[in-house]
Amino acid sequence: MTTCEMCGKPATARALVESTEMDVCAGCARFGKPLSSFPRYAAPAKKAAPRPAGPAYGLVSDWSKRIRDARTKSGLTQKEFALKINEKESVLHHWETGTTEPDIETARKLERILHVTLVEETTPLPVTGAGKKQAGAGLTIGDVLRMR
Repeated sequence: MTTCEMCGKPATARALVESTEMDVCAGCARFGKPLSSFPRYAAPAKKAAPRPAGPAYGLVSDWSKRIRDARTKSGLTQKEFALKINEKESVLHHWETGTTEPDIETARKLERILHVTLVEETTPLPVTGAGKKQAGAGLTIGDVLRMR
């Protein structure tokens, strides 16, 4: 069910309000010219099909150093390289210092331009049921932190 674009209540009609078509509730319909009313019961929205479980990808552990080293090896300044990849110089600086991570798509672009490996396939950690931990029963957040 849609909501009124003016007040947030359930929308019951479509109206022309100040030259804009909007989904509105009965109360807000008075501010415009009614165009049509919604059917009393709308068909439920289709849920997206679940994605098949495939490999997960993540950045290699020393990705920021690899970006910086490859850029300096190519003889480009941060400003020149940022222009080449169509990013802000400050964003490139944050990537090279490791304060922010590029998304996987951007990392793939950097791989092609710099001829380095930044993305690797990762294996997801097994997840077990919730509850109190018993001896030898699954991972906790503390276990994961100790692994790093």
